[in-house]
Amino acid sequence: MKSLKSITYLAPTEIAHMATHHLISGPTPALHDHDFYEVFWVDSGQVRHITAQGEATLSSGTMTFSRPEDAHALKATGPQATKITNLMLRSSEVDRLRSIAPEAVKRYWSDALQPHQISQTTRYVLAALSPLLGPGPTAARAPLHGLLLSVFAALDQGPSWPETAPKWLTDALSQPEIMIDGAKGLFAIAPRSTPHVCRIVQQHFGKSPSALINEMRINQAAQRLLQSQDPIDNVARDVGFETPGYFYRLFRAQTGESPRSYRLRMRSPGLITP
Repeated sequence: MKSLKSITYLAPTEIAHMATHHLISGPTPALHDHDFYEVFWVDSGQVRHITAQGEATLSSGTMTFSRPEDAHALKATGPQATKITNLMLRSSEVDRLRSIAPEAVKRYWSDALQPHQISQTTRYVLAALSPLLGPGPTAARAPLHGLLLSVFAALDQGPSWPETAPKWLTDALSQPEIMIDGAKGLFAIAPRSTPHVCRIVQQHFGKSPSALINEMRINQAAQRLLQSQDPIDNVARDVGFETPGYFYRLFRAQTGESPRSYRLRMRSPGLITP
């Protein structure tokens, strides 16, 4: 197994390195580990995250934390290029963060390589603070810690679910693969029978599982339209819609306008966007 070394990327006085990568489909890469910590998020497209425990599809807006001992690899899926951003940190910097926010470091750099769906708040944080760090190596501790502590705070807020919704359901709805697999994926993940899941979703959200997940997809697509220049059809595919026409109909039904009109209106002079 290949082992990546921080000395390859960092000078002795540097503590972190941020880079953007464009991945294309190809052979499945070999697993690697490293002597540093990582945070990476998918800016656009989809990737397969391959680990010793298995594989998972990560869609746009998904963030994952990995430790030095976590062997893994990333592979783009589909014909379109995938963009990811990677932030590597020396282990000593994570030790410093652990002294400041021990519970957050323990929660996010856990042994599960658990992907986290990025909320709009988290995207704002990344858009505002990432330019202070990169691209490339940095010795600036304040913006590095500021970005990560802000990300921890934004992730801790979590999605806004009804307070009465059971935890097993909100945990299932928080899984990134739901955006790709839809209601079928929800039924596979939720630890209840399909009829029971349908009843509970209707009871707490007032709609069917398919309608709820499509609403979540449209919300995520709306964020992407504001925060990227990606073609609209690519945005639709990344949030789980295989048919652009169906995406356009649902987007108009939910927002009252087309994706293009929404993007132009929200980016017009006088409006603040991240």
